[in-house]
Amino acid sequence: MKHLSLKFIFILSFILCSIIGCERDDLCSDVPITPLLIITFEDDNNTGVRMNVPSLQITSIKNNQTIFSQPPTTDSINIPLDINANSTRYIFTRNSGDLNPENTRSDTITFSYQRENIYVNRACGFRTIFSELDSQRETDNWIINSSIDNPNVNDQINAHIRLSF
Repeated sequence: MKHLSLKFIFILSFILCSIIGCERDDLCSDVPITPLLIITFEDDNNTGVRMNVPSLQITSIKNNQTIFSQPPTTDSINIPLDINANSTRYIFTRNSGDLNPENTRSDTITFSYQRENIYVNRACGFRTIFSELDSQRETDNWIINSSIDNPNVNDQINAHIRLSF
């Protein structure tokens, strides 16, 4: 009888230790993902005043895919950065789809940064955070200026960059 109760206590202790020592890494819902770049648009003549961009479309130069298309207007966007490279190039088109081609304006912007991959857990894998964010306008058809508000893209709480037009 004593032998049986010791065996039972040992098995019960083993099960409790196994349960307590386990991590819940089979779910990924509460874990932060790779953050998106948050861009706000503002009036160049009145700094700090947000301004809507009419019919904004953003196209990736890497694969010529439209990653954002927001009719009719928007004053902020969230877009992904390339997790496999230290820069991402996009074409920002204002008044996309306008019947009068003279109203459509496009600018190319390159976002450069440093990447760091952080292991989250077995289910989620890795997330990438970005630091030393910089932007370079390659054309100036409608975007007049870019300002970095936060050079570290590690969350999706505040804007990282402002584009004025």
